[in-house]
Amino acid sequence: FRNIERVGQPPGPDTQGRVVVSNHTNALIDPVLVLTDAACEISPVAKSTLWDVPGLKWLLDRAGAVPIVRRKDNANKDSSTNAEMFVKIASHLAGGGNILIFPEGTSHSEPHLAPLRTGAARMLMAAETARGIPPTFQAAALEFDARHDFRSRCLVLWGPVRRFAEVPGADDEERIKNATEVMNADLSELLVEGETHEERLRVARVAELLANDEGDRSLGKWSGIGRQVELANRTLKTVEPKLIARVAEHVDAYRSEEHT
Repeated sequence: FRNIERVGQPPGPDTQGRVVVSNHTNALIDPVLVLTDAACEISPVAKSTLWDVPGLKWLLDRAGAVPIVRRKDNANKDSSTNAEMFVKIASHLAGGGNILIFPEGTSHSEPHLAPLRTGAARMLMAAETARGIPPTFQAAALEFDARHDFRSRCLVLWGPVRRFAEVPGADDEERIKNATEVMNADLSELLVEGETHEERLRVARVAELLANDEGDRSLGKWSGIGRQVELANRTLKTVEPKLIARVAEHVDAYRSEEHT
């Protein structure tokens, strides 16, 4: 990347017992960006099949990565395999270690978050049960101006730190559900999203135009305006659909002229 920007406060060098959750759109690049932006050591959770890639096993082991066996990768997986992994992670968190996980479960190119799985919240629950360092969690969102292009720009956005002990719930399963919903809300709050690729492109384009009008071409400025544009778009779609359609038409026309 020719430029990596940061918004928010990443984990400091004294951070312990934290689960960092991030969106996953750029395969192996995503964990590198998060891990190198934090000042503390963080062990990533990765799908077990990555250990089969020549040369990658050494890097994963050096990073302290924890393999997780997914049902889609092994339909006959032994349930005890991941149970042992959860015990290992719980002990790691309770002892002051930190974990990075991508709760969407897979890398994808959708214009919005995929439904989050509950694994991250279950790790927090297991760590709390282990009665060591009180576990916390924090969202880390990743945005790219052209993620498929070499030397594009990247933005790392850090959300608020949440204490798992403060997540309410009548029982463990309800707390796990609520914690997962908080993670989803925190990531969504940081990202510029759209229901379709076309919608997100228009939101991003409007945000870029407004940021340029203010003389600030940084991704941080684009992101802040983009989230406001996204909110306005989402709100007005239900009450002023004709207005949104007109704006979309003008944005598409402007973009078409710019590329001719």
